[in-house]
Amino acid sequence: MKSINYEFHRPLHSELADLGGFGEAYAYADPASAVVKMRLFTEVIVESVFDKAGLAKPFKASLHDLLREPMFEKTVPKKVRMKIDAVRQHGNKAAHGKTTTDKTAVWILRESLDLAVWFARTFLDTTLENSKFQDPLAEEASSAAIDTRSRDEERKLNRQI
Repeated sequence: MKSINYEFHRPLHSELADLGGFGEAYAYADPASAVVKMRLFTEVIVESVFDKAGLAKPFKASLHDLLREPMFEKTVPKKVRMKIDAVRQHGNKAAHGKTTTDKTAVWILRESLDLAVWFARTFLDTTLENSKFQDPLAEEASSAAIDTRSRDEERKLNRQI
C-alpha cells in the first residue's frame, strides 16, 4: 500500500511503509482500523529494535512486556518509549471495540511518523531530509483537485478535436 508519509521506509523496511499506508488509507473511513494498523507498526519497530540492537527478547513477551524490558529501556529514549506506549494503548482500545475518532487516528499517524523517523535515523543509518507530516485527507483532497483539473483539461481537449 503506497503511503504519503512513510514511503521513505519502503527501501529500508517495506512492512513499515505498507502499514503506514494502510493507517493513512483508513484514518477517516475507519479510524479504529487505522489505529490498529499503527499499533502493528509500532510492534514491528520494537521487534526491529531488539534485532538491530542485539537485545535478548523474553520468551512469548507481549508488546507491553518488551517496552518494559530493562535493556530496551536503556537503548530507547523515554520520549520514544512513551510514544510507542501511547500508540499501543490506543491500538489495544481500538482493537477491543472502543470508539476511535479520525482526530485520534491522525494524531496516532503523526506520532508514528516521529517513531518511523527516529527508527530510520537510529537503526537504519539514514538521514531524512523531509519528515513533515502530511494529513491523508489533505493529500486526498489535493489529489482529487488534480484529478478534477485533469478531467477538465481532457474534456477541453476532446472538444477541440
